[in-house]
Amino acid sequence: MILFGEHWFESASSIQAKLGPIVVRADGIKDERKAKQYVAQVVGLLRALEATYKTGKAVMTAIRMRNRPVLVFPYDFQAGPSNAWARRSWGMFTATVSFTPLVISAASRCNEDGCDNSPPSAPFQVMLHELVHVARAVAGKLPMFSLDDAEEEMAVMVTNMLSEESRRDLMTDYYVGNPVAVTSDLAVFSREYFEDNADMIGRFCRESKDLALRLAQVPTKFNPPRQFFNTTTPKPRSGR
Repeated sequence: MILFGEHWFESASSIQAKLGPIVVRADGIKDERKAKQYVAQVVGLLRALEATYKTGKAVMTAIRMRNRPVLVFPYDFQAGPSNAWARRSWGMFTATVSFTPLVISAASRCNEDGCDNSPPSAPFQVMLHELVHVARAVAGKLPMFSLDDAEEEMAVMVTNMLSEESRRDLMTDYYVGNPVAVTSDLAVFSREYFEDNADMIGRFCRESKDLALRLAQVPTKFNPPRQFFNTTTPKPRSGR
């Protein structure tokens, strides 16, 4: 989710850790043990995303390559009781993420209006979703003030690639979120998805080309960036 506004904690925590350009800081957590636990959990999650999954590696590399400071701090509940958010920032940090691993429901995507029928969102999937926003923010592509539905769909698209890598169900889109079984014919779903979301996919691949090219190398059946480049890259002409 993208949110436009400052986070609510009055002072920065002294308990923090850094992973490349990403600073994980335990703002708002008064208990020192819990603050250290939060930082360790989030740093561990980021390391695991980068080391375990090619999709995570591609997104983290895109963030590292820009080398612009990013802040991750505990979820502040601005977007409901079970959620996370990211935004492009100004000042010390180019992007900020509000995220707490254990706040994310492991059973469903729920909010104050109830639960929908979308696939479960594990903390590492939610974090990857927010990191896609961050990758676009540090590249200057994420809107600063205006909410753009396409940004959420871009993040869902990339997270779907991670979901396939981790053998979890995919999502049709951000707002409806119908599940697509990872054991189903993903080649068929990929073709239909590409046709239905051609404008969004094209925009993502053109605006975030470096990231899209890295993602295109991920060996998943669901891979819209690879489909885009396969259909738009001119085939070499054979010489005579």
